Amino acid sequence: MRLTDTILDQDKRLGDYLVNRNIISREQAKTIADKAVETKSKFGETAINLGIVDDIDILSALSEQQGLPFVDLKTFNIERTALEY
Repeated sequence: MRLTDTILDQDKRLGDYLVNRNIISREQAKTIADKAVETKSKFGETAINLGIVDDIDILSALSEQQGLPFVDLKTFNIERTALEY
C-alpha cells in the first residue's frame, strides 16, 4: 500500500464520519471529495476551503475519530508559570 492510498482512505473515512455525525450531508461529502481529487488536496482542507465546515469541526472530528482529546487552545487557559519553562 502506498502513502497516497492511505491518505485517500483516511479522507474517505473522515467524510463518512462527518456524514454519520450529521455535520455534512452525503451530497456535500461527494462535492468535497470530487473537489479534493480535482485539486489534489485533503478532504478536510477542501471542506474548509469550500466553506462547508470550519477548522474546529474538522479538528474535533479527527480527534474523536482517532480517540484523542480535543482542546481548543483559543479557549484553554494556560497558567503563566507554565510558560516560564
